[in-house]
Order: sequence, then structure tokens, then C-alpha cells
Amino acid sequence: TTVERARDELEQARNASVSRAEDAERRISELQAQNGAAEQDRVANEQARTALTTRAETAESRIGDLEREIGELKSRIDEKSSALAEKENRCGQLQSDLDRANEQLSGRQAELDETRTKAERIERESSESIGRLQGELNS
Repeated sequence: TTVERARDELEQARNASVSRAEDAERRISELQAQNGAAEQDRVANEQARTALTTRAETAESRIGDLEREIGELKSRIDEKSSALAEKENRCGQLQSDLDRANEQLSGRQAELDETRTKAERIERESSESIGRLQGELNS
């Protein structure tokens, strides 16, 4: 009958509506789960971003410290290079002074050798003269 058909249609419509509502609830649950996972990902990403920012700031600070240390070391190297250049210059002057002193010493050594040769000749001639005079005195 028409009433039964209407009841069947109504039952089918009710069943379809319940089925759609259950599907919608499942879909809502799925979306809520996905939304929860997305929120966890967002929080994790924010924490990672914060950690990376902190590490970058620390690295930048350390880079600044290292650049200052490098500048100080370069300055010390420049100072030591200047001091070394001064010492090398002084060594050159001392070497020149030593060379002049050696030349003077060589000249004086030559004079001494000449004086020694003269003294030996005078001593020999004196000995010979003394020997002749003693020979004459004895005779």
C-alpha cells in the first residue's frame, strides 16, 4: 500500500540520513585527528624554528668573538713582525760593526806580525853582536 511504501521510503531516507550522519561523524573525527596532528607539527616546527634561531644567534655571536680574536692576533703578529724587523736591522748594524772590528783587528795583526818580525831580527842581530863582542873580549 501507499502507506507502507511511504514508510519504507521514510525508513530508507532515515537509514540514508543516519548513514550520512555516521559518515559525517567519521569524517569529522578523521579531520579532527588530522587537525590535531597538524597542530602538533606546527608546534614542533615552531620549537625547531626557535631552536634554530637560538643556534644561529649563538653562532653569530661566536663568529663575532672569533673575528675579534683574529683581529687581536693579527695585531699581535704585526707588532711582533715590527719588533723582528727592528731586531734584524740591529743585527745588520752589529754585523757591520763586527766586520769593521775584524778589519781593524786584521790590520793590527799585520802590524803586530811586522813588529814581531822586526823584534826577532833585532834580537838575532843583538845576539850576533853580543857573541862577536864576547869573542873579541875573550881574545
